[in-house]
Amino acid sequence: MGVDTRLYWIWLQEAVGRGNPLGTELLKKFGEPWDVYHADRAALKAAGVKRKADLKALCDKSLRRANAVLTYTLRCRDWILTPADSYYPEQLKAIEAPPLVLYGRGEPPRLQDVPTLTIVGTRYCSSTGIYAAEKLAAVAAAAGITVISGGAVGIDAAAHRGALRAGGVTVLLMPCSLDVSYPRENAALRQSVVMSGGALLTEYAPTANAYKSHFRERNRILSGLSLATCVVEAPKRSGALMTANFAREQGRDVYGVPGDISRASCKGSNQLIRSGAAPLCSGLDLLEEFSLRWGNHLNIEAAQYMEENYKAVRPALKEEQRAPARREARWEKPQRDTPSAAKECPEYLSADAKAVFAVLGETALPVDELAAKCGMAVPRVMAVLTELELAGCVRPAAGQMYARPKD
Repeated sequence: MGVDTRLYWIWLQEAVGRGNPLGTELLKKFGEPWDVYHADRAALKAAGVKRKADLKALCDKSLRRANAVLTYTLRCRDWILTPADSYYPEQLKAIEAPPLVLYGRGEPPRLQDVPTLTIVGTRYCSSTGIYAAEKLAAVAAAAGITVISGGAVGIDAAAHRGALRAGGVTVLLMPCSLDVSYPRENAALRQSVVMSGGALLTEYAPTANAYKSHFRERNRILSGLSLATCVVEAPKRSGALMTANFAREQGRDVYGVPGDISRASCKGSNQLIRSGAAPLCSGLDLLEEFSLRWGNHLNIEAAQYMEENYKAVRPALKEEQRAPARREARWEKPQRDTPSAAKECPEYLSADAKAVFAVLGETALPVDELAAKCGMAVPRVMAVLTELELAGCVRPAAGQMYARPKD
């Protein structure tokens, strides 16, 4: 039995690091990762490897680390994508330093076959920004566009929620490994992304925490996966603007949502528009551009319905919670997704969600009892409870017990 070729891809990415074009350059010269693996020091030098640290890493031929990563990933029922796989996005191969390995959880997305949109913004956003990101993502998802974002609190989370509420597909790109819960506040959101047919993606091998340098490395992929990047609320110095700059360098379209000129969290995104980004005032504006390339793939009627009726499928916004900022007093705390209590189950929820809601009462019930009453498996009930929680239709209690929300 031969060696799993994915081991060589993992080995090469771990050797050269992420965001380093050296890996792609070596593949152009040697052909395949196993050819790079078998190259000796002299061959690597002749191929242009100059840094001592790179030579040392590439001359370490142990596959122990790669084998442990592959074994752990498969044991967790996650999957691995390399540029040799048909599911690997073609648009990602075109960027300067494409990831040699992507680790995924959920449904492997065929992003080269569908229109894609990246939505990013600040963590410290207003409720207006959250609503704008949610509605924009919902309209795009209703049209059949896959929404991509980074899973952070604030605008990123709002984009994912909007896509989910529209019944669409969303991809969450993490700045850490799949087994690290970051940020903790969005654990339920990540589960919902997976259960709804979306996916979690990362280029970081198991046990990798979210370090500051990872965000820049991750942001080049956020823009590289999409045809266009839209920034909703970003201060002058932010990762969202970094993603927009990557998008421009990669030849992708860049949009900005106009924001309050008195708000610090909008100054960067407003400046982005002044520097040439197309202003985006509604999701339908975006569809005009996308229809030129994906006209037959877009559900314009569904998008128009979502544009006109989004308030009907979204729990009411909380009042803005103004608080002293850590650096600027005009900033606001990031909003948590705490929808208003729902007395009735919204029509847009799944049949399973409606069934679980029907058996919920004022007295909290454990998950296994809910599963027995509904005739569902416990994992499915947990996923449905997340769906209900996003819609404001369930109240978690201590000890994994759930009840209807209080008035």
